Amino acid sequence: MKFALISIAFITLSILFGSAVLSDPGYVLISLQGLSIEMSLLVFVGAALLSFIVLNIFVQAVKPILSSSQKLQTWHQKRAHQKSFSDTLAGLVALSRGHYD
Repeated sequence: MKFALISIAFITLSILFGSAVLSDPGYVLISLQGLSIEMSLLVFVGAALLSFIVLNIFVQAVKPILSSSQKLQTWHQKRAHQKSFSDTLAGLVALSRGHYD
């Protein structure tokens, strides 16, 4: 139900934006150190949206690679703790049975 309402709202806003762009397409000028880029507002919005999607996919792909060292370190610490606990327990059992080796 929530997805349907969001979809209807998105479609409605898209129709309103599309009709506004058809009546006045807008104009975007980006100028930096003598270099200027001109485009319509619709192309600019599309390029910005596409750039955001590509950047988001890239970040989601790189994030597991960068966090793998932290996960490995946490795993190693847990393993060392469990191993020391099991070794201590085995030593106490051996001690209680009279194995002093």
